Amino acid sequence: MHALRSLNLSKNGLGNAVLQSLASSLIGVKSKSFSLDLSYNDFDCAGMLHLASYMATPTCCLERANLEWNQVGPVGCQHLADALLLSERRTPMRMTELNLSFNKIGCDGFCTLIELLLNDTGVNASSLQVSPG
Repeated sequence: MHALRSLNLSKNGLGNAVLQSLASSLIGVKSKSFSLDLSYNDFDCAGMLHLASYMATPTCCLERANLEWNQVGPVGCQHLADALLLSERRTPMRMTELNLSFNKIGCDGFCTLIELLLNDTGVNASSLQVSPG
């Protein structure tokens, strides 16, 4: 049986409902780590909540996430930060790359992520990309 290493669903117009199904499906993924590309889709903070629910599970093996050019916003960043923190308390998180460029996260979303990384939470993303937009 082969383990999932990479899942590229970019540029598919995926919305919140699809992310809910995807998050449920990922719970059963058997892998040591994998990368997920959801760039250039159409989900917002509600979709991010579904993805964050997967990221908070003890079985989460997501190492790299490209979420650029969606509509995550500052509330979606809070969902993400909460999930990463909860996951880190259970099992050390292996998230090494996170791209949230062009998601209109604003100052609040950016500060939420920086606070998570700087306040000795144990969350360690060696590459965090956030661009205006």
